[in-house]
Parts: sequence; C-alpha cells; structure tokens
Amino acid sequence: MKYIKYTFLTILLITSFFCISDVSAITINDYINELNKLEAKKAGQLAEQEKTEQEIQAAKKEMEQISNKIVQASEDISKFESEISELEKKIDIKEKQIKDLVSFLQISDSENFYLKYIFGAENFTDLIYRISVIEQLTTKSDELIDEMNSLIAENQKKIDELEQKKVELNEMNIQVLQKINELGKEKEKYFDETLTIDEEIRTVKNQIKLYRDLGCKDDENISTCTSMIPSSSGFIRPVRNGVITDNYGVRVAPCYGCSTFHKGIDIGGNREGTTVMAAAAGRVVDVDKYTCGGKVVTINHNINGKEFSTRYFHLLKTNVKVGDIVAQGEKIAEVGGGNTAYYDSCSTGPHLHFEVIISHYNYSTYYSNIRDPRNYVDFPRLGVFW
Repeated sequence: MKYIKYTFLTILLITSFFCISDVSAITINDYINELNKLEAKKAGQLAEQEKTEQEIQAAKKEMEQISNKIVQASEDISKFESEISELEKKIDIKEKQIKDLVSFLQISDSENFYLKYIFGAENFTDLIYRISVIEQLTTKSDELIDEMNSLIAENQKKIDELEQKKVELNEMNIQVLQKINELGKEKEKYFDETLTIDEEIRTVKNQIKLYRDLGCKDDENISTCTSMIPSSSGFIRPVRNGVITDNYGVRVAPCYGCSTFHKGIDIGGNREGTTVMAAAAGRVVDVDKYTCGGKVVTINHNINGKEFSTRYFHLLKTNVKVGDIVAQGEKIAEVGGGNTAYYDSCSTGPHLHFEVIISHYNYSTYYSNIRDPRNYVDFPRLGVFW
C-alpha cells in the first residue's frame, strides 16, 4: 500500500513537472502569435496617429484664428490710442482757453467791469450780444469740459475692454499652444512606438528564422530543440576599462526622445572603437540597428543552469552574427555613439548601454524581465573609473 502511495505521488510530481514545463515553454508558434499581435498593434497605432495628426491640424487652425483676433485687437488698440492722443491735444487747447477764460472772469469779477462791458455797447442790439457772449462763455466752458471728460472716459473704457480682450486672447493662445504641445507629444509617442514595433517585428521575424534554421519545429520547445548554450558561472564587465555615467532606473531624459526610465547602465570613459566583450558565454540571437539605440547585439546565456540575456547598445561595429556561439570575454563589438547624427538619435557621446534580462530574450517578456545589471555584474559606483 505504501509502495502504491509513493508510486502515485511520484507519477503526480512527474506529471506536474511536465505540465509546468509545457506552460513555460517557448515555441516558434509563440513568436508567430507575438508577431501577429505586434502587427495588429501597429495598424491600430497608425490609425490613432492619423487621428492625432488631424487634431493637431485643427488646433493649429484654431490658434491661427486666435492669432488673427489678437492682431486685430492690437490694431484697434493702436487706433484708439491715436484718437485719444488727438483728443488729448484738443483737451490741452481747450484747457488753455478755459484757463484764459477763468483768468479773465477772475480779473473782471466786479460790477464795474460788467457794467463797463455791458454799457459800453453802442446800441441795444450790441448790449444783448455782449450779455449773450458772457453767458455763452461760462456755459460753453462747462460743456466743453464735460464733453472732453466724457470722451476720455469712453475711450479709456474701450482701451480697458480691449486690453482685457487681449489678455483673454493671449490666454487662449497659450492654451492652444499647450494643446498642440500635448498632441505633439502624443504623436511622438505613437511615432516612437511605431518605430519600436517595426524594429521588434523585424527582431521577432529574425528570431523565427534563427530557430527554424537551427531545426526547431513550430510547435517544439525552443530550449530543447537548439544546441546546448555554453554555461558560465557569472558575468564579467563588458569593457576592460570605463566609468558608469548613468545608472539603471528612473532619470531625467538626457536627450530628445530618450526614455525617462533607464533600462540598463551606461558605461563611458572610452573612445569609439573600444572593444566590447560578451559578459558571459552564450548564443547571439539578435544583431540589429535601432533608430534609438544604434547597432545592438543580444546574447542568450546559461548562468549556472538559469536563463539570462544581455544586450549591448550604441555600437560602432559588430563582430558577430545571429546564431554565433561566443565565449565569455570574446570581442563581439566596438563602442560607438559618438556621432549621434549618424549612429542613433539617443546617444549623447561615445558609451555602451548594457542590459541584463532574467530570461532568454523574447519580446513579450523583455520589458518585464529587465533587471538592474548591478545585481549580476560587479560594477563600481557612479562616476568611479576602473
């Protein structure tokens, strides 16, 4: 009975083991499925990119209309300022006339003057005229002052309204510019991701070709159908000398289009052409060139029975091809990244970007399996040369 019980447990464990292995196994069909997903995602993003471009054009048209309104408002303000300037000149003249009149009235403010002025009339008609002149002078001065003050107040109100309108229009202009900036970032995101998808599609296709060339069937576990990858006990530094210039993790993007999360570490302090070595023995599974990253080499490893991958970016020259078996410390490439206009758009100078992945390289698990290289490679702290 005990024997039967142990036998049953043994069979159960073996069955469970094979079930787990099958679940975690990667086949060419998995790559084909991933390829289909990428192509569908790319199609969706291209449609979304077109929609975003239309929104950007509409926002630009709106901004142009607002800009025209601002120009018109500015012209109106200039016109009113010119009119007010003319009014001020007229006011100055009237003020002088009024002052002269007031001075005259003050000097002549006596009964004798009025009597002399009135009774100096040659006849009755002249007398009526002189009385009328005095009344008109005093009344007209008040009317002129009221009229000028009214015009000044009216024009000042118009200026205030136009200035407020200009402020509002400027605020609207800022909002539209912000909207265009945001849409631009969305467009860049779609553009960058589309390029990344194109590059990943190419990579997945290359992986499918690699494993088929190695004799794998589409439904066969890749790890069992490929030849054994040489084992290493650990990783070494990929360059003999250098300095860590940027760590793994969240950071301020060092260049336009660069990510704010650094997926590896940057090693500087070397000239272009410096030897890049395989951090461990393994099989080269990808040699490519990315818009953001330049020439790239990817190697699968077996570290003490566990699967790992390493990736090397911003290369000037590669010395291996897909399918090659490399030894630890073997030259696989040369440091590049110096001429950003030629090599790639995400490099600020000669350096090596180095990544460690806790599985064999596969697009679907790539980002989730990236780890800090310092956990597996003995690097000095940031800024220290070795």
